[in-house]
Amino acid sequence: MAEYKRAKIVMLYSGKGKEVQTEKLIKIALKEKRVVLPITNVEKRILELSEIKDYDLELKIGTFNILEPKKEFIRPIEIDSLDLIVVPGVSFDYRGNRLGYGYAYYDKLLATVRRRIPFIGLAFHFQLQHRVPHSRYDIPMHFVITEKRIIKCR
Repeated sequence: MAEYKRAKIVMLYSGKGKEVQTEKLIKIALKEKRVVLPITNVEKRILELSEIKDYDLELKIGTFNILEPKKEFIRPIEIDSLDLIVVPGVSFDYRGNRLGYGYAYYDKLLATVRRRIPFIGLAFHFQLQHRVPHSRYDIPMHFVITEKRIIKCR
């Protein structure tokens, strides 16, 4: 995708459970871009962002059994320095609406973005629905990518 090729700093996620697994994507991105992963701050109920440089060395299992940077490798980064944000989900629709796990961590984070950058949802084709429930607080994706296609949502 042109949006990915242009991006210098990308936020990815470490997949859990049945989400699209991103280990290979992160390792490839680390060779050519600056890579940022979210850290779940349960007390504040927010995602904090940290740049990583070495997937195998710098990560540990953290909140919700998701890989996160170890304390000694946390390199905070502001969301508005990102060029692309990749987001997991339970389900997506063709308009970019996303159903997550109900904690609103990603919606809160995406609502703080002050400049236009692409939000990309990664999903398996079976996770696409014609319509997922959403509210005015839910932040839609610009694209949803599955193993079968790229959907431009808005």
